[in-house]
Amino acid sequence: MKTLNPKVLTLAGLLLAGPFMTATAAEAREHQGSGSWQNSRGGSGTYQRSTSRENGSMHRESTWQNANGRSISSALNRQHDREAGTWSSERSATRGNGNISNWNKTGQKAETGAVVHGEGSNLRGQAVSMDRAITHRDDGSRSVVSTYGNEATGKHLTTDTKLTPTENGMTRVGTYTTGSGKTGTTSGSVAYGMDGTVRSNSMTTGSGQTANRTVEVSHADGSASRSVTTTGFDGETRSRSTTLTPQP
Repeated sequence: MKTLNPKVLTLAGLLLAGPFMTATAAEAREHQGSGSWQNSRGGSGTYQRSTSRENGSMHRESTWQNANGRSISSALNRQHDREAGTWSSERSATRGNGNISNWNKTGQKAETGAVVHGEGSNLRGQAVSMDRAITHRDDGSRSVVSTYGNEATGKHLTTDTKLTPTENGMTRVGTYTTGSGKTGTTSGSVAYGMDGTVRSNSMTTGSGQTANRTVEVSHADGSASRSVTTTGFDGETRSRSTTLTPQP
């Protein structure tokens, strides 16, 4: 395994919680954890994570290593002011080769929903941005209009999505338009269960080609697993999985 997949970082939050959290809500709460990871492609390694929380804020640092000694580290800061109806987050990731990505996001509650703005740079050093408007509907659904841009490539994407709550999650249907005028449709769902979560997404182009992606996160015996199955526009299906095991 030559590099670490940044998506493996999302699993640790499923494991490192609970028994280490102490003190009252008004006091700082700190949690540290570590363990090992292994994926379906033969990769393996270790991870460490530390998290501190106070009212309205959270700071988290993570480091991952593989068996070859390569590493990736990340940091996350979040702030939330309930009275003002604002929130913000700053994320960064640094790979062993020195490549750095960062992403800063701010949100403001509005009368009928919220507006969100994000900007940063990817691992190629390209400036990227996002603007989003969320509108709450009377039927309980939400309308989400998002615009994404890459200043270096000049590529842009706009999506218009309707999110509808279900008994154990939500469904999503929408459309997309690229900067060059190409259009298509999207759909998906999220289902929450006692032992994990299943997220499914689908995209269909204007010419009728469809691609699908399903992500399943499950918990068992103190460990967590993340399985991803994708079917491309060419019809080829690929699968991969990663399992995290915390250190006792």
